[in-house]
Amino acid sequence: MTTTRAMALLTRLRRRLASEEGSFLIEALVTASILLTVAAGVVLALQTAHAQGGLQRSKALATDVAQTKLDELRSRSYNSLRPLNETTTVTEGGIAFTVVSTATPVAQTGAPSGCSNQRARDYMSLKTTVTWTEMGKRKPVVLDTLVAAPVGAGGGLLVNVTGGAGQAVSGIPLLLSSGGGTATTDASGCARWDSASAGTGYGLTASVNGYVKPDGSQNINVTGIAIVAEETAQLNLAYDRGGSVAVKFQQRVAGSSAATDLPSYDLVPSDVSLSNASVTVTKPITSPTGATGTAGLFYPYTSSYGVYADSCTAAKPTGSGLPTSALPGVIVPAGGSGSTTLELPSLNAKFTNNGTLPTSTNGITVRVKTSCGTIITGRTVRTADGTLTNPGLPFDTNMTVCAVNTANTMRIVKTGHANTTYAAPSSSSPELKLTTTGATCPF
Repeated sequence: MTTTRAMALLTRLRRRLASEEGSFLIEALVTASILLTVAAGVVLALQTAHAQGGLQRSKALATDVAQTKLDELRSRSYNSLRPLNETTTVTEGGIAFTVVSTATPVAQTGAPSGCSNQRARDYMSLKTTVTWTEMGKRKPVVLDTLVAAPVGAGGGLLVNVTGGAGQAVSGIPLLLSSGGGTATTDASGCARWDSASAGTGYGLTASVNGYVKPDGSQNINVTGIAIVAEETAQLNLAYDRGGSVAVKFQQRVAGSSAATDLPSYDLVPSDVSLSNASVTVTKPITSPTGATGTAGLFYPYTSSYGVYADSCTAAKPTGSGLPTSALPGVIVPAGGSGSTTLELPSLNAKFTNNGTLPTSTNGITVRVKTSCGTIITGRTVRTADGTLTNPGLPFDTNMTVCAVNTANTMRIVKTGHANTTYAAPSSSSPELKLTTTGATCPF
């Protein structure tokens, strides 16, 4: 082998060795990288396992707290659970848990409906929900159970609501006090409570705009309801859409043989009463126009009411020979308005200043107080015959009449005066003389 050839072989050997050293370095670096990745994964796995272990521990503690609370609820008396909605905080294993507990009545499948007096079985759904700060987006622990009422725990109440025509009235929300809750009348007019705690002193209330009871009041307020364990109490109520009445008032003035409308709204009585065989209801006259005023709401009986002026039964016209218009009948439609014409009896009296007819300078003003306590003022006297310019006043057998002249120097007070005559007054009517010794008007 020549020297030149030997040198070439040596050079190739050196290059080959240099190339293998680079490969060894790369392999070492790759191996180190893999080892680091594996090590990081192991650490992450250990951390995750630790966290999962902490979460499982927290959930286990939360479950114990929920179960303990549920057991405590089951140990309470059944009636104390309604209604129940309470929140407490329990610390367990160094963790603060928030516990929400509720008790909800559960309707029995196929339970009686309407006003059947059969009762549904009483059940209560108990539920505890446990949360804690570190739970993040995880779901809370929820436990629930169903308990049945023990014998004697509660009773029932059925309320039947009917209207003026005897029809069922639906959609009326009724509130039973003492935690009884609200029930709304169904298509049969019935509202029912099947799981009320036994006891006395329950109250039932309701108020629906536009609806009235037979006594004309809008509010239902029944007290002293007793609910007996294992029994069903029943209550019937009359409640319906009310109606109004438009009344045109008339009177008979001196010199007229027929009744005529009152000439102005300020002469219209302040109250009107409607009466039938069952009830008498008084309502104020609102927004009178001319001789006509409107009053309401009244319960819509299918039979008619008798209508008269003033606010008590003493003003209801009685006796024989009354004109039909003295106590006219009117039917009040549900949600609508009836109308009628009412004639007021004329005060059958003439007033003089100690026997002399009043003049424009010594006129007389008359006031009356009815048996109902209503005071009517400002009635003037005609100079032609001494009768009232507007004699129409409520029917009364015992009113007080007070008359005073313009100068307030003469007066008269007449008690026990009857206003029961529907004929027009005249110059021959009983005379009431104003004198200087007359009593002072008491109203």
